Amino acid sequence: MWQRPIVVAILDTNDDLLELMRALFEEAGFVVVSGHIDDLRRGALDLPNFVSQHDPRVIVYDVPPPYVAHWRFLEHIRQSPDMQQREFVVTCTNVRRLQEVVGITEQVHELVGRPDDLQRLKEAVIVASRTSTYSSTHPNEELTPSSLAEASDNSTQRPRKSSRRRMVKRKASPEPVSSPRTAPSWHRSECASDS
Repeated sequence: MWQRPIVVAILDTNDDLLELMRALFEEAGFVVVSGHIDDLRRGALDLPNFVSQHDPRVIVYDVPPPYVAHWRFLEHIRQSPDMQQREFVVTCTNVRRLQEVVGITEQVHELVGRPDDLQRLKEAVIVASRTSTYSSTHPNEELTPSSLAEASDNSTQRPRKSSRRRMVKRKASPEPVSSPRTAPSWHRSECASDS
């Protein structure tokens, strides 16, 4: 019997780390989609549409500085009824500082570039994908671009280069070498220009 592949969404601010995590999770057999947190906060990435289109079971979310504003934004996202049953794996480059500033006690995975950081993160995503109580539903109307914009503190935004990829969905396994390299119909690559 065919099973739908498990989709993992990565929301981060670091493009290099996005690609490292993408390769790691694809190697583990997941279908990986990604988005940039700055695009999400600015409204350039429509989260309800992103979630509806890709239907991730697990969301890997990085909390960058300023920690209080980004933690509140994450909590706003999590409170949406459509997101409550999805598993969140939270990452941060300075977990101790995040815990001091925000006062959280939940598990946050520290990513500072050590190979064992990524291995622990991969294991956490595998566990989250197995323990998720999420079952696919229609997107909830409460998570709207306007509600995301209200929850976001736009004063913390940095300008982005226009040539960066916004959202890409790739296969978990590579194509055979002998096949022509054409993009399959499910392949999505949205490159937006900020001009």
